[in-house]
Amino acid sequence: MPRTAHVTPTCCDNCQRYRLVYLKFNFEDIKNGSFKAIKPHWVALGVQGGQAVTVYAVACPSCGNLTPEIQERQHTGRKICVPDKECQNCQTCTKKLPECNCFPPEYAWEPATPKPAMGGRFKQKKE
Repeated sequence: MPRTAHVTPTCCDNCQRYRLVYLKFNFEDIKNGSFKAIKPHWVALGVQGGQAVTVYAVACPSCGNLTPEIQERQHTGRKICVPDKECQNCQTCTKKLPECNCFPPEYAWEPATPKPAMGGRFKQKKE
């Protein structure tokens, strides 16, 4: 699987460059339910008891902006890994997950485009 294909918010350069916050699936949910019905979550690396852990992220640690909503990507142009219910094999290329060269499942999602606030710095069209 391409290891550099992390989906990050577009809030700041540091978040994208260092992947401070990124999308991640909880694979326990995939084992218990339908893959298509599950959305990934924004996570960040944290430390607990001297060990690195992933924690749910609600804001970017660099700029402080809230994490955006996510939406399904319309056209990926890439083969996306779809794990089976046992999380052993990829249903797209039929290889074992460690040998899979498809893009990670999170790549099927992207940050939603924020809607401009009315009356903010975005001007409304005059008709």
